Amino acid sequence: GWKINNDFIEDLKKNCNIAYNQGFIFFSKTESNTEIKEHYGSTNLRIRLHLGIIVKDKINTKLIVSDKKINWEEKKIIAFDDSFLHSSYNKSNYERVVFIIDIFNPYLNKNECKILKNNIFKYLGKIR
Repeated sequence: GWKINNDFIEDLKKNCNIAYNQGFIFFSKTESNTEIKEHYGSTNLRIRLHLGIIVKDKINTKLIVSDKKINWEEKKIIAFDDSFLHSSYNKSNYERVVFIIDIFNPYLNKNECKILKNNIFKYLGKIR
């Protein structure tokens, strides 16, 4: 039932340095009493943004990055490097929905981002 209008998409393209070939844009929903196990993202070329859409119980829905526990909140953004170990849980009685946007790591310059948007770099790994 979610609808995103073209103006929103154009604003994203204009105002966010979207990590083409290195990331995703999607909604993530976890049902009540669920957990996403610890894992690493595939690259540190991007920063992952989580925008809280539906978070009815911010105390019992958490993102853990390294050892830091972060509460999701509606209309708030959490930004992190998902190449670090991370997990999440929803111990509430409600579903949790976040909108996820991957942007290029701000340590990359404009030329590097332009090059990485080329499809030949689609499977490139971590920068050092």
